Amino acid sequence: MENTIDVLSTEQLREILKAADNLRDKCIIGLGVEAACRVNEMTYWRVESFDFRYKTAIKYDIKKKEPRKVGISKELAEQILLYINTAKIKEGPLFPGRSLGTSIVDKTFDDTLKQWTAAADIPGWISFHCLRHTYVSLAAQREIPISEVLYVTGDSLQTVLKYYKKPIPEDQGKWMSDLYGGK
Repeated sequence: MENTIDVLSTEQLREILKAADNLRDKCIIGLGVEAACRVNEMTYWRVESFDFRYKTAIKYDIKKKEPRKVGISKELAEQILLYINTAKIKEGPLFPGRSLGTSIVDKTFDDTLKQWTAAADIPGWISFHCLRHTYVSLAAQREIPISEVLYVTGDSLQTVLKYYKKPIPEDQGKWMSDLYGGK
C-alpha cells in the first residue's frame, strides 16, 4: 500500500514548486498552501479576487458560504499577476475551464498537485487537502498566532487541533494561551 502524505515539509514544497514547469500550476499550489484552500474553494478564485497593491485576496469559504480576505506573499502575488498577464485573463475565473466563465474542476487541482509531487520524486499518495494541512503545520512552526490560522482556514480551534495539527502538549498550551491573549 502506498504511503499517504498528510503534510509537506518546506523542502518538499520547494521541490514541488521547482518541478512545476508552468505559472498556472505554481499559482494553484501556492494558493492552496497560502490561503489554506479546500479543493472546491479553488474554483471560486477570480481575477477580481486579488488586490496586488496590498497583497490580499478574497477567498470564498465554501463551508460558511462567505468571503474572507486573506494575505498572500509578495512572491505569490507577483507570480499570480504574471500568470494573469501571460495567460491574458482579463476577468472571471483565475483558472478558466473549457466553457466560457467556468473554472477548471476539482479533480484538475488534485491532479496538478499529484503530477508535480511525482515529478519532484516525493513518494506517496497525496490529495490537494494536504496543502491545507501544510499551511497549518507551517503556521505553527513559524509561531503564527492561532487566531490568524483559525481566520484563514475558517475552522474552529477544535477542528484545527484535531485534524490539521498534531500538537505536542507544550505547543498546544502555547496555542491555547495565544488564543486567550497570553504569551
